[in-house]
Amino acid sequence: VLRYLHFFQLVIILSVYGFTLALEKQLLCTSNDIDILYSYCGSGRDNFLFSVEPCWLRGRTEWQGTIFWIPKADLTVASGRIQLWNGPFKSLKWESTVCHGVDDDYSYCGALKGGGIHCIFRSIHRSQGVDNLCELYTDP
Repeated sequence: VLRYLHFFQLVIILSVYGFTLALEKQLLCTSNDIDILYSYCGSGRDNFLFSVEPCWLRGRTEWQGTIFWIPKADLTVASGRIQLWNGPFKSLKWESTVCHGVDDDYSYCGALKGGGIHCIFRSIHRSQGVDNLCELYTDP
């Protein structure tokens, strides 16, 4: 399995207000065993930052991703998409509407124009057994 990890690319596409065209991919970090790129589907004028730590896979079972964003419009509907590539082959695809506009699970849903959104995503994966932990934290 480790021999396939060398060419993984993580492409994260955030889509706000329905489906829009993504900007070109931006290199987030690169190491010997992974390249992480992202693209953002909102307005190019938005203040948007995404980071992930650490930028390698070998010997790591914990990851942390951070999103900071100042939306230029009220956030009523937001969708997210994650795609994991192993060379030319898609290994994982996840899509979900995170904010529906009513009774949302996350505190940043319904954020007003100009308000800051700061989220931290932590993932812990243990290869022995099926012990996965994914958490999403939002600043109040």
